[in-house]
Amino acid sequence: MSADVMQRLAEMQARADAATDGPWHRDRTALGACYLISVRAPGLTVADGLRKPDAEFIAHARADVPALLAFAREVLALADDKQRHRFEPGYVDRDDIHALAATYLGGEA
Repeated sequence: MSADVMQRLAEMQARADAATDGPWHRDRTALGACYLISVRAPGLTVADGLRKPDAEFIAHARADVPALLAFAREVLALADDKQRHRFEPGYVDRDDIHALAATYLGGEA
């Protein structure tokens, strides 16, 4: 696994770990012109967005990013393990990768 890739994942994980704990929620302001991303604490706004799709993306990022990072690490580790055994039949196991996706991202394997 590339040291650059692992460094990038570590930096992303550090930003995710430093963010306000979720879940985050999208709330309309009293003016109705923009959206605020908040946690369940009165008056605490994490971020705001003028467009609903942007607000939804921001709100879901708190849960999505850590799940994707964990999944990426597991897939990379699996690829490294399979690479060591690349001369064995079936060294790239599609089912293993799909099972990891289900574990970290939800759904069925």
